Amino acid sequence: ASTCLELNNTSHMPEGATRQLRIGAALTVTGKFNQYAEGYCQVLMMWLEFFTSGGKDLVNSKSGEKFGIFIVVADIGASVFADSKQLTYATLKALHEAYTLDVFVSPYSSTLSPYAGLAGDELGVVTLAPGAAADSVYACPSQCKDEDDCSAASFNCKFPKSRRFNYIFGSFSPASMYFRDIVGGAAVNQAKTIAFVKEPKAFTRNLIDGATAAAVDQNLQVVADIEFSEGGEDTFDADYEALTQFDSAGKVEASVQGSSFFNVSLAIAQRLKELDVDVVIVEASVQGSSFFNVSLAIAQRLKELDADVVIDNQL
Repeated sequence: ASTCLELNNTSHMPEGATRQLRIGAALTVTGKFNQYAEGYCQVLMMWLEFFTSGGKDLVNSKSGEKFGIFIVVADIGASVFADSKQLTYATLKALHEAYTLDVFVSPYSSTLSPYAGLAGDELGVVTLAPGAAADSVYACPSQCKDEDDCSAASFNCKFPKSRRFNYIFGSFSPASMYFRDIVGGAAVNQAKTIAFVKEPKAFTRNLIDGATAAAVDQNLQVVADIEFSEGGEDTFDADYEALTQFDSAGKVEASVQGSSFFNVSLAIAQRLKELDVDVVIVEASVQGSSFFNVSLAIAQRLKELDADVVIDNQL
């Protein structure tokens, strides 16, 4: 059974409480990201049970006021009537109108979280973004790369890198930091050149932005920086013609691939094989990804290219 369904409309009002802390979550309860919503709801349930089963009270440390708890969960994952970004924004506003909430919980992803942040700012509601790490969620973008960035004026951006929202808070370290040590590992293994492949998403772009900066710091030559367009939602079929840039990249000694999805990584590797690209890995293949099994999978595919691949778990 879904923890989110169990959690929805949960109310706890202990003796002596004067009011409730009211939390509203707009999550992908159904759809391809449902596992992230389930994880969020499990954490919320564990936190709730700390008070309901553990005999603990939620108390304002300054005033001594005791609070009850109310949690409502709305599904934004299976709608065919609205864009998921606008649906995030509209859902949180509707929940607030219905329940007068104190806290919003943003859905997973750095793409949807700015729309939760916008709702939070407009309504003065603290917004938690536990699954968003891209810098663009928290700071105004410095480059106009897509529709989201180009419409930055609607997100109250006065100048690049200024704080984007006043009420949104995250729990992850910035995505731009994730791959810096991985690129450093390439340099330690005597690589001189490096290539980047990324999806056109806020999170994966930010991964490679950080990796690019690290490459400059490590005096690595970036011979390719490829962004490909994703196709169907379920199959991830895509136009990988951009990967033909590897034909002119020459000798690539380290590859950093930014992708959140296992099958996208497999598709990239398969496309490189189909193009018969000359990819040479010297001493070590430094593969960065959100999940280690993605790194293993693309390293295995690179072996099919007769590359000399060494997998170092310490990286």
